[in-house]
Amino acid sequence: MQNGPYLSQHHAEGRKNNKAVFLDDFSLLLCHFSMLLNDFPVLLCRFSPLLNDFSVLLCHFAGLFYRFSPLLCSFTLLFRRFFRLRKRKNTGRSS
Repeated sequence: MQNGPYLSQHHAEGRKNNKAVFLDDFSLLLCHFSMLLNDFPVLLCRFSPLLNDFSVLLCHFAGLFYRFSPLLCSFTLLFRRFFRLRKRKNTGRSS
């Protein structure tokens, strides 16, 4: 397994000080990480309108659910009453 050109170059040069190689590689990783952190606000800025639209849609759905939940509850009670009456009629005929 190859470690990449950067690491193999250091080992090919024959460095004996492992701390120096580690610190050099660590600084390279920190540099890449800082570049990613630099790009993160740009990505966040691009996705924030989508998140904003999603939160607005979620708010609208919550409002619809709040308005229709009493209606749904009423339909559920009507269906329960209907099935109870139907069950009573069916048990009354069989006896």
